Amino acid sequence: MKQRPRHLRLRNVLNIIFMLLAVATVLVFFFYKGQNRQFAIFTIGSVAVMVKLAEVMIRITYRNRD
Repeated sequence: MKQRPRHLRLRNVLNIIFMLLAVATVLVFFFYKGQNRQFAIFTIGSVAVMVKLAEVMIRITYRNRD
């Protein structure tokens, strides 16, 4: 049985975190009516984008090694 490289597991975890943060951003957008709504949307969305960028960098780095 072929063992999956470690970076694939990390990529999967980062993708799950990204999806959860994206859903959280949408939920905050529609349901949060507090004073800091815009800041919360921007912050959660920015963290989601940074997580996705990290995953993409791992994908690009290991593309030629597989």
